[in-house]
Amino acid sequence: MFDTFMAIGSVEALDSLSVNLMDEDALRKLQEEMASRDIAFLRADYWPADVLARRTKNSAAIKRAIGGIQEEPAEQRMLHLLQMISSISPGASDGIQRFLRRVTFG
Repeated sequence: MFDTFMAIGSVEALDSLSVNLMDEDALRKLQEEMASRDIAFLRADYWPADVLARRTKNSAAIKRAIGGIQEEPAEQRMLHLLQMISSISPGASDGIQRFLRRVTFG
């Protein structure tokens, strides 16, 4: 699943990932993979609410945000993708929020 996150390059791919993340089993597998890769998120790396809102206000903004995070370290890119999905996908939001609480430190 980590590789799927790293390959996200379009709004369509992000939308497809959001559908997969509606399943708690997928989030559990993601957490296991993150643990095996020694990946955790830091609270300081989260986008503030106003930045997240600007970057997810419409498809063009999401497309720019996806392009803008391509050079970020893998952990931050993954976090920002999860934040975007949580913001734009009501069906995945609750599960992602619970997931983020389990894997975020600081």
